[in-house]
Amino acid sequence: MTTRESARLVDVQRQCRHGVHATQEIAWLGVAFGMDVAAHSPSLDADEAYESGVLFADSPRALFARSTHVVLSCPLNDGTRNLVNRDLIESMPSEACGRHLVNVARGGVAVESDIAACLNEGLLTSYATDVFAEEPCVASPLFGMEGFSATPHIGAATREAQDAVSLMVVDRVMDELAGD
Repeated sequence: MTTRESARLVDVQRQCRHGVHATQEIAWLGVAFGMDVAAHSPSLDADEAYESGVLFADSPRALFARSTHVVLSCPLNDGTRNLVNRDLIESMPSEACGRHLVNVARGGVAVESDIAACLNEGLLTSYATDVFAEEPCVASPLFGMEGFSATPHIGAATREAQDAVSLMVVDRVMDELAGD
């Protein structure tokens, strides 16, 4: 028996070119796998979401309330610090496929103690991340928990990211040499 699972993408605030690109790639992958994809961002309106082929959620709460799978892709700022907490996780639908959260944003967007408690209590099926509130992270209540996965945060180590940084450095050196 197969079921069509719903994926929901959260892009809380798109502020950098790399972040927008990564978010679009995640959305396209979800659509390619036949998932219903929704997005929330203060910089996204319903028309833009529709043109991108995704559903629009007007708040993080609205997004989580209709999502079994959420991907966080946002900067850490006053509006996103401790955004994902127990209350938001509990608002996710409880379906046979479970509740799944992926954090490729920044450490501090998700409250790690709440994530650990929700995993422990079965309120959250899985949590995958490449960021922690304290880095480097040498100890966490998440380590060793069923349903938890961590990988190194290597976004800046990609060829594309290194090329972009190299071009920025060259531009700045050229500006200095030109007296700008």
